[in-house]
Amino acid sequence: MLKVTVQNLGDIKIFRCTGRIVYGSEGQLMTALSRQNSLRVAVFDLAGVRMIDAAGLGSLIAVRKRAKAIGIKFRLMNLLPRAEDLLVLTNLRSVLEVCSVPEILDLLCRAWNQPAKVSSRPKRRPLKVLHDAGLFSLQA
Repeated sequence: MLKVTVQNLGDIKIFRCTGRIVYGSEGQLMTALSRQNSLRVAVFDLAGVRMIDAAGLGSLIAVRKRAKAIGIKFRLMNLLPRAEDLLVLTNLRSVLEVCSVPEILDLLCRAWNQPAKVSSRPKRRPLKVLHDAGLFSLQA
């Protein structure tokens, strides 16, 4: 069973996938993509995906093809090592683009700086770059 939740970062949406991407998952992925408005980049976070079969790979390719057809950039992120190996073995690594570390950091910073939607969450403080050290720090 696949569960897809969407985090809105403006014209970038992160689709957090949990479960298995297998035969029958294409409809859920397509529905999640098609329900979004003003979308420029669709990033599918696969950190919670335990299994991908051949039909699941086909589903990801179909969603990528649909996204490209309507002018949306399609990216994957947080692939488990076995999923990464699967893309390499099937020669799909060049077809299904995976976010680089700088892209992931940029997305995380955007998510961190978004206002909290639930009042019980602790207030977030913006990140401050320490130029001399090249590190991030929390502003007081």
